[in-house]
Amino acid sequence: MIDRKALWVTGLMIIAMTTAALWRVSLLADRSHMTLSGPAQTVTVPTLALFISPLCLLFVVAVLIAQKWFVSGPEEAMRPWHRWGRLMLVSYGVILALMQANILGRSFGVGVPLSRPQIARIGFVVTGGLIVVLGNALPKLPWLSARLSFWRLDPWQWARHRRFMGKITVVMGFGIIVGGALLPLRLVAPALICLWLAVFTASIWYRMKLRRDPSPLP
Repeated sequence: MIDRKALWVTGLMIIAMTTAALWRVSLLADRSHMTLSGPAQTVTVPTLALFISPLCLLFVVAVLIAQKWFVSGPEEAMRPWHRWGRLMLVSYGVILALMQANILGRSFGVGVPLSRPQIARIGFVVTGGLIVVLGNALPKLPWLSARLSFWRLDPWQWARHRRFMGKITVVMGFGIIVGGALLPLRLVAPALICLWLAVFTASIWYRMKLRRDPSPLP
């Protein structure tokens, strides 16, 4: 879920990052590749690397907007969800913007004294920390009703599902931290995709399990 203010902020961030990427590409003689130089390492990468950050943020925005069509609830219940979505979007947007700024700076020969792999690992660790914070807040969020009947949960089912999702989201966050810090970088992205699919599958399984369980209420 996302409120209008967060949508405007992240929308402007996406536009700014995309504009900066297009501007940098327009200055290159070879618009398919660029050289990233700096105190620690010099490498040649595809210019598509400049567009990864805005595309990642756009994907998260699209997912949160889509969720709006699947749930409903009173305004007082939606506010905590909007705050949760705002924290996720703005924080993640700042992380991505800083990573893109580093790529842009190094394309001009300016950057922090860290190699590209080190920057990537820092990004993964910080993102994992953000997911831990978001997962810890999930069980505290209020009940919402799903618009689709087969996806709807009663309040007691919702509470259990949120607790379960909070736990596995925290585990996923720590997994991203450990994987981003220790795994070979070529394995980090496949590992994160597998981890996300495992969390998504576990969520659906537990939701179906709860729908079959008898209510503990008299």
